[in-house]
Amino acid sequence: MKKIINALLIIILLFMLISCKENETIEKVEVTERHSYTDGIHRFDYKDVDDKYIVKDGETEFIVVKPTTTDSIIALAVSEFTTFFERCTNISLKTYLDSSDDELVNDKNAYRFSIGDTKPLDELGEEYLIEHDIKTSLKRDGVRIFTKDNTIYLVGGSNYGTLYAVYDFLQICFNYEFYSRDCLVYDKNVTNLQFKEFDVLDNPDIPFRGSGNSISYPNQKKIWDNESESGYITQYDINNITNRYRYQNTANFFVPIYEQYGGSTYNYGYHNSNFYAGPTIKDKNGELNWRSSWGSDAGNELCYTAHGNEEDLDALIETCADKLIYS
Repeated sequence: MKKIINALLIIILLFMLISCKENETIEKVEVTERHSYTDGIHRFDYKDVDDKYIVKDGETEFIVVKPTTTDSIIALAVSEFTTFFERCTNISLKTYLDSSDDELVNDKNAYRFSIGDTKPLDELGEEYLIEHDIKTSLKRDGVRIFTKDNTIYLVGGSNYGTLYAVYDFLQICFNYEFYSRDCLVYDKNVTNLQFKEFDVLDNPDIPFRGSGNSISYPNQKKIWDNESESGYITQYDINNITNRYRYQNTANFFVPIYEQYGGSTYNYGYHNSNFYAGPTIKDKNGELNWRSSWGSDAGNELCYTAHGNEEDLDALIETCADKLIYS
């Protein structure tokens, strides 16, 4: 269906271009305020350090330091980091809370992975963090990976950003790529990995990621369970599919669309097309203006083309635009 809609749009655009008269004047509208999607920063700078290793002859001196105060996302970030580190190197990393009095945790010269807002990160001092642009410019899903002394820090603009820092680190060091639930690649049996001076700053161009919805959740339990039992995909992988897609599990960043003008009922994000227009939805003048061509064949969504009725489509666009502006 998506391919059909895209094809229709291309045909419509071509028709519009062919129909324009050569001497037709197109009125230019000056845009005085508009969100820009050019604010992304994608700096993936890192270099190998001679005679220093993260993994040497199948062994490592590195430990993982994680925040004492945490949530499920940071817990997942640490889990994903240690899980894939072991899958790639066959090494099980030791993990410590940053409140631990263990010598390795508190020694800045020790070989450490610091994941999230840890005590070692805070001990660098606010002046250092600002000078090196470590947290000041990070968007919500932004990533910062940097090296100080023998510690490699992975931190984000939010806890989700920290999780994405883990995936960026895995991509750099182990060629990790996640394409779909059944297509995941990474290096295996890595016995030597050089130490790296990281200076990674990655802010996404679009600051908020949409919800994974049913695309990435294991809703088809029978199929997923069969794959898991056959060894085709592990239960651990099944549980973490959504986050590897880098989808959020909430749509509350989107504009809430109100069902009625002056009403208090609204819905976020998705499954709200009938809040824009519907047989019982009144327009801004308090009138019912529903047209049968607006409904999809399934009856529970709006028809993208008003079933080919140009006049009805214009009316649908105006109705939806008015509701969006109002909301």
